Amino acid sequence: MKNVVELRQMLSENIKEVIAGTRSVDIAKEVANTAGKIISSLSVQHKSYERCESQQQIEFLKEE
Repeated sequence: MKNVVELRQMLSENIKEVIAGTRSVDIAKEVANTAGKIISSLSVQHKSYERCESQQQIEFLKEE
């Protein structure tokens, strides 16, 4: 996964697989938990950049 778009797609597939019965709920929970940690770390980084008035971009948030 190289960006936030792919993260969303992965989470969508995670849900579809749980509904289809091809992925266990325990595994799905771990995937969602890990995704939440990635999102939290991006949020911290973004807030840090804002406080420092940095013009840096977070590569993971780019859609390409």
